[in-house]
Amino acid sequence: MRRGFGWSHLWSVALVCLALGVTACSGSDTGGTPSAAANDVTFVATEYAFSGPDTIAAGWTTIHLRNDGKELHHLGLMKLDEGKTMADVEALMASGADAPDFIQFFGGPNAVIGPIEGAATVNLEEGNYVALCVIPGADGVPHAAKGMMKAITVSGQGGASAPVADMTVELADFTFVHDAPFSAGKHTIEVTNTAKQPHEIVIVKLDPGKTAADFVGAFAPGAPPGPPPGTPMGGLSPIAPGQVAYFDTDLVPGNYAAICFLDDAASQKIHAELGMMEEFTIK
Repeated sequence: MRRGFGWSHLWSVALVCLALGVTACSGSDTGGTPSAAANDVTFVATEYAFSGPDTIAAGWTTIHLRNDGKELHHLGLMKLDEGKTMADVEALMASGADAPDFIQFFGGPNAVIGPIEGAATVNLEEGNYVALCVIPGADGVPHAAKGMMKAITVSGQGGASAPVADMTVELADFTFVHDAPFSAGKHTIEVTNTAKQPHEIVIVKLDPGKTAADFVGAFAPGAPPGPPPGTPMGGLSPIAPGQVAYFDTDLVPGNYAAICFLDDAASQKIHAELGMMEEFTIK
């Protein structure tokens, strides 16, 4: 299975993998410590674990993701309902049940590969969270099913405020709506989900002569093995309807795509197939 690296579809794949005996585990606590002033935290991705803080202060938090692995990785945060823990998630996954109704998508840095680093700023509420990477490997198994999950507790209150954005992007059903064209250089982009279901935005620098459809097609069932025709440059992992979050990016000249890989339950298609992919050129 290589269909996309969004969340809805890959949750089901992760359930099957864990039911077959793949054990989930969290990374060691070797990452940065959140600052009350800046509320910055850093996670390091490898095959197949996150290292980083176990506890983060609530409030606006910039999450940095450094990928020291050889495969694509992203970090998405799921907030669990009160009383739920990562053990509940693991138990549900091992049982083969459907995606739980006790989670809420809170975003995080989307897919990057070294030496590119991702950064996303999210407004964290107190509670228990799980950080996951559900991008599939060449074998089609999501990284979360290989152990790339980490329990995080959010408590207290940080002193940071929302960052100042120079561009806004609205996640709708099924398109990206922005207030200005993407342009060269460093940007902090505000993202709002105005839709009725979770959405994400993945920024991809396309290989010469390739299109957004080519990149999406590289993750389709039956696609030939090998790397996709582009380099993910970060973006924002899925956020729930009504949420606002931010991501940082640095765009150099080339052809790009903005893509949402999540599944639509009604049509059984990924959002990109329903129109949620956009190409743009940076000069």
